[in-house]
Amino acid sequence: MNSRIILGSLELSSDYDGRFSVEGLKVGMHTIEVIKEGYLTRLDRFMVRSQETTEVEIILEKGADFLSWLILLSTLVTRAVLYN
Repeated sequence: MNSRIILGSLELSSDYDGRFSVEGLKVGMHTIEVIKEGYLTRLDRFMVRSQETTEVEIILEKGADFLSWLILLSTLVTRAVLYN
């Protein structure tokens, strides 16, 4: 599944390997948000310089889905009750 990328007012998708490209960004600081199901959303900043190609590497951390959190919470609550 591709990642969803938000870059200012642009909304893009990466390819299968997570790669994407954008042309015409203004020189200066930019904020990028990367969203992928099953991973924690990542927000980063990067600098675009005049007459240069900018490469940004963003590593997403695997995240637990909501059901996993409910099971974990249920387990913790059950254990707390059992050990009281």
